[in-house]
Amino acid sequence: MVKRKFLYILAVAFFIFSTGCSGVLTKTQVKEINKFAVAAKGYSEMPGTVIAEHARIRKTRQILLASTYSDGKEALGLIETALSQQEMFTAKGRQTDAALQVLKDYADLLVKLTSDNFTNELQVSCETLGKSIDKGIGQYNKAKDADLGLFGSGVAAIIRGIGGIYIRSEQEKALRQAITTADPVIHSMTATVEEIMALYLDADQLKNIKGLTIEKGQPELIPTGLLIQEKKDIMDKYRTTAGRYEGKQPPNLPLIVADEIEASDNAALLAAKTLKAANSYRQAHAVLSKIVLEKQELPDVIEAVQVLVDEVKAAQELKKKLDKK
Repeated sequence: MVKRKFLYILAVAFFIFSTGCSGVLTKTQVKEINKFAVAAKGYSEMPGTVIAEHARIRKTRQILLASTYSDGKEALGLIETALSQQEMFTAKGRQTDAALQVLKDYADLLVKLTSDNFTNELQVSCETLGKSIDKGIGQYNKAKDADLGLFGSGVAAIIRGIGGIYIRSEQEKALRQAITTADPVIHSMTATVEEIMALYLDADQLKNIKGLTIEKGQPELIPTGLLIQEKKDIMDKYRTTAGRYEGKQPPNLPLIVADEIEASDNAALLAAKTLKAANSYRQAHAVLSKIVLEKQELPDVIEAVQVLVDEVKAAQELKKKLDKK
């Protein structure tokens, strides 16, 4: 009985490998997908940092303006306005992060689907991520009046209940479906990130970034860019404030202004890097969606993924500076 069962398992295994080898992903393909996923997780943190930093700089500008008022009531009112505006911009950051959560969940899903040890715990985690992805896409569709297809639950359905000798083939099947069905979602959401980040940059900065999908007229809504405008306003308010002290300004005032000017420059630079990396993200994913459907390796995939990895790594170094503020 035991021998017969063993022979049956061998026969099924032979059938799977003899009929399904053409569909098996190579180690190089899986490795590149994993590299992409890790970089994508890091990328998902960058846009929210830019938005939150802008909110903080804007608050400082308003408080500097309040210090030029001689009427205490008016000054207090301006401070209260600054605080409420910070909450508004922080809320905007949270809303953007909610959209980016789909990208983060998707990256997490790919990391788990490329794991060499696909345990039951990972399976449950994948199912949870699948539901979260579909929920996020639904919210995104409602906010953007879009009609992007859901794919999270479909991927989760493939891996639900897999085990034994079937685990690797089903795991790779789920990986293929995730990447191919997610591509329209990735294209749309990275384009949305570009639109948001473009608001923080001026026309000259935008000209230096290739591959943008934003509308040409959009940057004209804020010709100077939000962060450059905040920097200019802080410098203007400081000139007014410093003059009122007649050479006896508080020692910390110029330090505050210098810190905010530097923060404005760094946040604008991070916005530019985030915007540029959005295009690299989209291109790398498009290449991955091709290699999972083709037998041969695509040499371009290594280069495309590495470009994203390098851009995210450089942006994360800049993000660390802003996080210390």
